[in-house]
Amino acid sequence: MVSVLCSDDVCQCAERGCFTEKKTTEMKITKKDRYDYACNHSKIDYAFKVIVDSLTEESNFILYSASVKVVLQYMGDLDVSPDSTRVFAKRKHCKGELKEGETYLIMGNDGPTKDSSGNMQYLLDSKTWVEQKLSTSKCKAAVNGIYCTEQNDFVKEYPVDGCRQVV
Repeated sequence: MVSVLCSDDVCQCAERGCFTEKKTTEMKITKKDRYDYACNHSKIDYAFKVIVDSLTEESNFILYSASVKVVLQYMGDLDVSPDSTRVFAKRKHCKGELKEGETYLIMGNDGPTKDSSGNMQYLLDSKTWVEQKLSTSKCKAAVNGIYCTEQNDFVKEYPVDGCRQVV
């Protein structure tokens, strides 16, 4: 059976591979990696820093309701702003998951479906960048310092300079 994510009379195929969360310090992610993804890998439509508020199950999906804290980029979602809520969907059988109360950097492509409030909802798939933000206490550890600084720098710089930023 093909997985489709629908709203009203619009559906999108949800058969791409599952998203894989970027494993922060273990993967040694740098600011350059984030810029490479945002600017070269897939030409993203959106980039948000969000906090996951809740999750619900619907059909073949888990829907994560999240508060947008920082809008780094948007294309089709003209109503998105800090403190707005957006829904991120993943297929149930996918292993990756977002945790309630945690903060994430999520970048990807717009889809044609909307949530129950009429806002664009986003499918988490193999082309989506999902990276959890470490807690303040973990960022104070010397081993995580550069990673946290570079993630924070990206979140501050990308909305201003976009792909013109030289890293």
